[in-house]
Amino acid sequence: MNDESVTSSVSKGSKTKDKILKTALKL
Repeated sequence: MNDESVTSSVSKGSKTKDKILKTALKL
């Protein structure tokens, strides 16, 4: 496992979290 894939997983995870937070704020 290289650093690049770790970084991309992390940024994907934070994007998903951001989407969830934005959706929660709308409700």
